[in-house]
Amino acid sequence: MSREQYLLTVLSEIRAFPGRAALIVSVDRRMSEEDVEECVDLAIKLHQQGEPVVGLDLCGNPLEGNVDAFEKHFDRAREAGLGLTVHIAETKLNGHSIESFVLLSWHPDRLGHATYLEEPQRDIFFLTDIPPPGTQVPQIPPPNGQVPDPIPHHHRTFYALWRKHVLLLSRRYQEVGFHVDSQDDDTKERAARGVVREIQALRDLAGKQYKPCVEICLTSNLLSKTVPRLEEHHIRHYLANNHPVVICTDDILPFRTTLLAEYALLLAKPPHGLGLSRDEVQKIAEMGMDARFMNGKQT
Repeated sequence: MSREQYLLTVLSEIRAFPGRAALIVSVDRRMSEEDVEECVDLAIKLHQQGEPVVGLDLCGNPLEGNVDAFEKHFDRAREAGLGLTVHIAETKLNGHSIESFVLLSWHPDRLGHATYLEEPQRDIFFLTDIPPPGTQVPQIPPPNGQVPDPIPHHHRTFYALWRKHVLLLSRRYQEVGFHVDSQDDDTKERAARGVVREIQALRDLAGKQYKPCVEICLTSNLLSKTVPRLEEHHIRHYLANNHPVVICTDDILPFRTTLLAEYALLLAKPPHGLGLSRDEVQKIAEMGMDARFMNGKQT
């Protein structure tokens, strides 16, 4: 069965629930760039044909794959009107990595898990780390090519994006047969100009209160041991900051759960649940509805 046949088979069932169900096409991090391109092409094609395909999801083993090569394909999907959700910072091993900054720089509509996002990454969408207008940008290239340690508060995002742009420029040169030293001053300056443009885009988003909804999977986190106990679950951090979350199931077969069971965990008294009030749970449900992808766009 081809990928297109598989998607059409799934869609034939989804069509039985018009306006109530839609498909987000998953892209596995371990895929080759050619496979990713095929998946994105199919998602765009089906969406443009009027099928209920509404978004793309970056998923798979969080410790494998190179997401840098996927960005241009996800950009195409977004330009075609599809929503974007990415699994991010699922384990301690990749929560603090530069990859988290890279994925956040894609400006996804939703984030999967986000269990181990650390303060510098959270700052991006809590809008405390974006250099305000008038902030002097760091010297690029830095003296002796060294990024300062510790990085000044309002420059953390800048340097993370700068590293990304240096890497992308080097790869683009290699694609046309040129070898470029990532430490070359011209490469660094070109990357810096790209970052300045991206910082401006982040400022624009800040004015619009960019807050990607976080997809929360309580049972999955507990059974996968990415969260030791419910009382330590990161959902509390997002709720305390009035950040949108949506309750999800992850894979229902291996985790043997349902959406109803996940909501029951919100209401159950500790230590069996989070002990939230009905009003709090209703608010969470409304957040999820507001963050759904309908017709390819988050509503």
